[in-house]
Amino acid sequence: MSKLIDLKNKRAGLVQEMRLLIDTAEKAGRDLNADEQSKYTNLEADVEKFGKTITREEGLSQFENELRAQRDANYRPDADGGKSKKANATEGYRAAFSQFLRAKGNASILDRQVFATLQTGVDSDGGFLVPEEFEANIQKLLYNLDPMRSAATVLSLSTDRHLPIQTGGATFQWIGENGSYPSVSPTVGRVTLTAHKLGGYVPVSEELLQDSGSNVEQFVTEVAAQSVADLENGAFTVGNGSAQPLGIFTTTSVGGVTVADLTGAVSATAAITGDNIIDTYHTLGRQYRDQASWVASDSLVKLIRKLKGEDNQYLWQPGLTAGQPDRILNRPVFTSDFAPTPGVSTRSLAFGDLRRYYIADRLGMGMLRLNELGALNGQVYFRVTKRTDGRLTDGNAVVFFKHGAAS
Repeated sequence: MSKLIDLKNKRAGLVQEMRLLIDTAEKAGRDLNADEQSKYTNLEADVEKFGKTITREEGLSQFENELRAQRDANYRPDADGGKSKKANATEGYRAAFSQFLRAKGNASILDRQVFATLQTGVDSDGGFLVPEEFEANIQKLLYNLDPMRSAATVLSLSTDRHLPIQTGGATFQWIGENGSYPSVSPTVGRVTLTAHKLGGYVPVSEELLQDSGSNVEQFVTEVAAQSVADLENGAFTVGNGSAQPLGIFTTTSVGGVTVADLTGAVSATAAITGDNIIDTYHTLGRQYRDQASWVASDSLVKLIRKLKGEDNQYLWQPGLTAGQPDRILNRPVFTSDFAPTPGVSTRSLAFGDLRRYYIADRLGMGMLRLNELGALNGQVYFRVTKRTDGRLTDGNAVVFFKHGAAS
């Protein structure tokens, strides 16, 4: 039962008690006596108190919804601040690209004007950059399909980005008149966000391309987005950092700062308790908790949903609003198909401020039309290319629960 529903149920119980007092007095043909009036006044105060708490929780939920909507609306910031209008953002380019997708037989039958327009957006592999609207639709779908991308900080870059990080805190102290300032300086490092290439083929039947009523762009967009989301989510979650992003679960240190593990008790099976979750929550620094989220596999989520606190209430709190994540200890839970499943001596639960995980997308997705590859099967293949990277930038911003060793 969620916190908000529990509050409303408790308030409803108090109101019911107030009604019972009134009905009892009216049935007896009298006013409330002194004891009943005192009890009614106390109940009324409690109802008002619960009402304020409920209003606050509902307001907070609305703010969170608005922030998420704002994040979705701004999911792809311009690297140049919108100062330049790229060739693949024009209406003419979008129209030419649509003709390129639908060209019957060999793509060379497209007229010179179409190819002249597309040549303004040639990618490094000899294909064409997809129109910005097409790429934006894929990126927006990725936010709905990829839990890591929806929670992380996402940048659009044209070159490698070096992010400075503080690996050792500065020393401050009280200083008397004419006293000396501390001489210890903070130590700094950096995290480099580069670009790893991913891609694949989207096969489209000749019949679909020839059918003027079909939406080829939408079909290719949805297939490409699902494929990219699966690959990205796996890398952002458990990627090894070699020719792919370094996943959050596989990050052991950032700039020399070790990412903390809270290890459970020795057990023959991958066990987790309510105390383990509470200890994990408090292992994370207080400055990170207000913006922290949980990440776990569906297998671990199933175990956690059965856990109860000392009040015999489930620690799990289902989301009340469509599109909003469920909660543990009032913090959002993101379920990932790629998070490690429970196992002895295995990290299976992450808790932290996921905004400190940075995802860097390179500008411009590429597409190459390959007519011959699927010709014998009556298909045309579209090769889609994307470049991205992901890294945790603060070793203190995330902690993990690690199952104990086997008994």
